[in-house]
Amino acid sequence: ETIKEKSNISYQRIMLVYTNTDIAVQKNFYSMLQQYATTSEAFIINRVETPDKDARGRSYGVADLQTLYKLGKERPQLHAGYDCFVWDRRLTPFLRLYVRGLFVGYPPVGKHLKDAMNCISGKHFREIRGKKYTFHVGDRNGGWSQFPEFEHYNRKAAKRAEADFPSIFSSSFRRNRIAACNAAREAAMNDDDNQNNNNNNLVCLAHEELRLRSFLRWDQPGSEWPPKPVVK
Repeated sequence: ETIKEKSNISYQRIMLVYTNTDIAVQKNFYSMLQQYATTSEAFIINRVETPDKDARGRSYGVADLQTLYKLGKERPQLHAGYDCFVWDRRLTPFLRLYVRGLFVGYPPVGKHLKDAMNCISGKHFREIRGKKYTFHVGDRNGGWSQFPEFEHYNRKAAKRAEADFPSIFSSSFRRNRIAACNAAREAAMNDDDNQNNNNNNLVCLAHEELRLRSFLRWDQPGSEWPPKPVVK
């Protein structure tokens, strides 16, 4: 999904919105996103959790949508996980590079995408807690243990990303994740500046890297399943 934030008459910022499939949004969701987009390039909205059954034990369904909207406004926002992400479209190639070793559905993909947005956007990133813009029916979390190898691979890939991401940049950034993230943001947000070849080169480099290696393989040394026992 996209939203457009009008900061002045001659410019529109296009924001991308990504949520888990089981996240519902309140009726004022997009109007609030427009307001946040005036001051932030990337932000995360934490959800409210509602009951999945009424007082009689009947499961909520489609006919109960208005009741669920109401519960989503009444219940406190306490959930700490990450499942609704909004970012400036220009940041997309660098965010993709940062998270390309992970897949959705298993931890820590939400936290890892949050870390990518925070690193690349820096002080322009915001985490929105305590508000009631999204909700989830039911408070069940986790349940990943039935396929523990997938979480194992994801955690290995997330750990490697801190080194993998800066490795595509020039030697001056190759061992410095923060410097690489700062350079990525500068290039992405100023890509329309034809006077700056460095910006254009970094954006082109990101697209070419994604074209060649859009997904980093899991089968790297140390990522075997089941994990090898540690020999003391």
